[in-house]
Amino acid sequence: MTSDAKRSMQLSIADRIDSIKQQEWNQIAEQDEYSPFLEYQFLHSVELAGCAAPNAGWHPNHFVLNGPDGLIGAAPAYVKTNSSGEFIFDHAIAAQVIGAGLNYYPKLVATLPFTPCPGYQFLTSDKADIEEQNSCIMEGMREFTYQSKYGSASILFPSSCFDKRLQEVENLNSWSHQYFLWLNQDYETFDDYLCSFNKNQRRNIVRERASIRNQGITVRIYTGEEIDSYLMSLMFKFYHNTNRNFGLWGAFFLNEEWFCYIAKVWAHRIVLIAAYMPKYEIPIAMSMLIRKNRHLYGRYWGDMFYIPNLHFELCYYTPIEYAITQRISDYDPGMGSRHKARRGFRSYCFNSYHDYTNKAVREYFSHFASLCNQEESNLIKQLNDSVPWARQSVKTT
Repeated sequence: MTSDAKRSMQLSIADRIDSIKQQEWNQIAEQDEYSPFLEYQFLHSVELAGCAAPNAGWHPNHFVLNGPDGLIGAAPAYVKTNSSGEFIFDHAIAAQVIGAGLNYYPKLVATLPFTPCPGYQFLTSDKADIEEQNSCIMEGMREFTYQSKYGSASILFPSSCFDKRLQEVENLNSWSHQYFLWLNQDYETFDDYLCSFNKNQRRNIVRERASIRNQGITVRIYTGEEIDSYLMSLMFKFYHNTNRNFGLWGAFFLNEEWFCYIAKVWAHRIVLIAAYMPKYEIPIAMSMLIRKNRHLYGRYWGDMFYIPNLHFELCYYTPIEYAITQRISDYDPGMGSRHKARRGFRSYCFNSYHDYTNKAVREYFSHFASLCNQEESNLIKQLNDSVPWARQSVKTT
């Protein structure tokens, strides 16, 4: 970076996102190329509701880059005192490091809180050189981490374009992870989507959807102004039920305050899918998705009681049908469940990037990651080989 460029940029750290003007932040974040989870409303909501807050192990430390005319770049980041809510499961590494008498926490984490969807990147403005902005923020993160004597600095769930930039940064170790993504093959109807599968899987999906209709269950989609605090309060209860059922493995990071507040400030991004059954006045199950332009993200789901195939309907089939109707290009259904592969969700690889300040830990992690990366590559191949496609080719990118 040139000295003139450095002098024109001022990097600071904000310990609360509401110390930054929403309009300035979103002037960049609402642009098409950025994940919706980088937008001010989402980041502010998890802080305001106490979810991404110090008492939960999340200490906001957002990197803010200002130029002569105001904000030109930013990077949401948190000093973490645990690994909760990150969805990059480094607990075994932490146990080894701590067991060796070394510090693992605190650590600096640049991520989308509670959101296992690739899409994180630094916000950069076209008012200045993007490479210089990225370099300034990256250097600032590294300097902050080492001066503070934190265990590491990590960037989680980067977007594909940001990943390419990170590959060129020195002293960053990459760790590969699998994720699912459905791509719209220019389908006109849900039947077109069905035709992408072999005969047995087409019959299976038709049977699963029919089993829902045959019980008198109807499905309704709510968007925008149709979404109110009542529906979101119900969504919270379903979310709570799901995570309670998983016990210690639950991902119970959000509270009812968050669900109700986000409906007030971000309803234009929310898609709710509700299942209704005769004799019940309220939905018996719901799923919540986020939409930005031609991208759809599955987030939360829950039910009042178990009904076979209802999860598939609300989390896979109805969202896919909605995506086809709305000309959405891709649908990220969220983490987990090999059932997704049989419904046409291909597996892809994304990387997380880690800079450990202790040389011994850095070497240990490098060895650990190299083993994990090969295993993850094998898993991705296995999952993609298990997709029951028809014989015609299906595009993968």
